Amino acid sequence: MNTQLTAPNAYKRSTSLDNSSWYKGILVTQLAGEIDTGGAFDFVVAKMRKGTEPPPHIHSRDDEFFYVLTGSIHFYPEGQVFEVASGECMFLPIPP
Repeated sequence: MNTQLTAPNAYKRSTSLDNSSWYKGILVTQLAGEIDTGGAFDFVVAKMRKGTEPPPHIHSRDDEFFYVLTGSIHFYPEGQVFEVASGECMFLPIPP
């Protein structure tokens, strides 16, 4: 993956069928990806119903940042439990 961001172009994007897909009952819309950011980050909006949230898992190569628009979700980093509610955020660094 290229993490060099050279002369990014300005763009405007909104949710649409072109940048959205279903994944295990979750509607995922990619608003910024590797092509837009040179691999520096991805930005996605995920809409899910209770019961469709992903199971506990670990990302070993990427930090993650979540902002909850509505509802709440639980995160389980390194044996801790965080309930993140509407208007709150959660940062999950790569595990040591």
